[in-house]
Amino acid sequence: MRLRGNCIIFNCITCNIVGLAVALLAQSAHASVLFNDGQSHSVNGTIQNDILVQNKTTVSVNTKGWIRAVTGSVNILAARVQDTSKLTVAGGSVTSSTSGPGNSTGATASNSSTISLLDGKIQSTTSGPGNSLGVSLANTSKLSISGGYISSSTSEGATTTGVRAADSATITMTDGQILATTSPGLAYGVMLFGNSTFEMSGGQLRPFGAHQSTYGIVANDNAFVRLTGGNVETLSEYIAGNIDLVFNGSSRLEIVGRNFNYPSGLIAARSGTITGILADNQPFAYVFQRSSSATITLVPEPSAIILLTVGAVLLASTQLGRAVRRCHNP
Repeated sequence: MRLRGNCIIFNCITCNIVGLAVALLAQSAHASVLFNDGQSHSVNGTIQNDILVQNKTTVSVNTKGWIRAVTGSVNILAARVQDTSKLTVAGGSVTSSTSGPGNSTGATASNSSTISLLDGKIQSTTSGPGNSLGVSLANTSKLSISGGYISSSTSEGATTTGVRAADSATITMTDGQILATTSPGLAYGVMLFGNSTFEMSGGQLRPFGAHQSTYGIVANDNAFVRLTGGNVETLSEYIAGNIDLVFNGSSRLEIVGRNFNYPSGLIAARSGTITGILADNQPFAYVFQRSSSATITLVPEPSAIILLTVGAVLLASTQLGRAVRRCHNP
């Protein structure tokens, strides 16, 4: 371990970082812990600082691991992942907290870096004036959620967002939760910009707001969303202000399932409620709103298409058999 500028640097292969709070604070109260040796590191204790992961380095926050970034009145960011580096949360915690005024962010990924949430949590909290953001993605970075939860919370009339993606970043969610809570203020579950994408096949997206509107998924520009499973549930003290799906610009949404209340294909309506059953057998009723150039497409799940195809073949065979019998028995 060594100190360079405003960073504390660790160079070790699969090292166990345990109980570093005293050592770090003794050297620099505002130092970032820098992992940039291109190797693999395991965090099994508490780091009382933000971390910066660079240069194809991998950091795993295990069950007893805790990246804990706390401040009183400035902006705070717990984990930055850059280059082609990786941050894996496998049962541990990555948390940022400020009492404000100031903004809080749990983790960011840029360039071609990856954040994987297998279990545990990534959490951002602002208890005073200031916005809160769980995870922010840029460039071609990736976020994979297969367990645990991402949580963002704030108050004082500010804005809270679970996950924000821009550029060509991608979000894949198969399980786990994305939570965004504010009282009062605006709450967004997932916000997309640029050419970013969000594919959800499981898990729960659950924003909650008080005194203002609450939004589940908001897509802008050329963003793309594909829903095959899971649940988007917007909650608010003002139910009329809840909108599950908002698509602006030239953004696109595909919902894969069956028993839709609209015909399969493009939806002509600009607003309303879509109901049906997703491909994972999850019933849904989503309030939606779209711009004139945004598209929402209902896609029959493969099993439904197969059943329709088999039914059509059987019907055609039956009709053909009847025709043949009529020919032989005039």
